[in-house]
Amino acid sequence: MPHCHKAQLSIFLNTQCNLRCKYCYSGEKKTYTIPHIIDMRFVKRAILDFFEHYKSRQIRFFSVGEPT
Repeated sequence: MPHCHKAQLSIFLNTQCNLRCKYCYSGEKKTYTIPHIIDMRFVKRAILDFFEHYKSRQIRFFSVGEPT
């Protein structure tokens, strides 16, 4: 991780929206040619590394649509 003060770990889960809401900032018709979903092993390693190097225990999960 870069050398700066981290207050929160942000994890972007995927690039594929499952709702197509008209009010969404990413656009109703936005599509990706290759959908990307984050590897859970990578997420676990990132969380362990974050907790090892920073005092913060805040994690946010982010994605287009409803990722969780």
